[in-house]
Amino acid sequence: MLLYPTLNMAKVEDEYYHPSMDQFEMAPKQKRGLTKMIGMFGGMTDGLEAILGTGDVKNDYLNPYTRDPKKNPPTFVTVGEHDFLKLETLGYAVKLHNAGVDTTAVLYKGFGHAYFDNAGVYPQCEDCIDEMARFMPEH
Repeated sequence: MLLYPTLNMAKVEDEYYHPSMDQFEMAPKQKRGLTKMIGMFGGMTDGLEAILGTGDVKNDYLNPYTRDPKKNPPTFVTVGEHDFLKLETLGYAVKLHNAGVDTTAVLYKGFGHAYFDNAGVYPQCEDCIDEMARFMPEH
């Protein structure tokens, strides 16, 4: 179960992940905040090394995205359409699926990061709980 996960701290690009602001649909007033978040987390490894206390932001623990996807168990992954982690999350889901891993990916329209904190407020949060509850007994 991966809820809007950070999967690619080193921002390794491949056929599934190419970060670009063009891949986000947004109102002009949203662009400034999202650009700031993507800039902070997208490709700026120097600051991350200090924050994380490691000189190796490309290690497997910080970058499950770069591991062999065939070794993964069935995976449920969800992210919001305005989440700064959307591109790597959806790229990872496609990567898992193409490797033959049983993968369910859910993109919640209108949401940014950490939308699950609003369970009890937004119906989509309860929908996410239902999706996860259906996924677990099947796997």
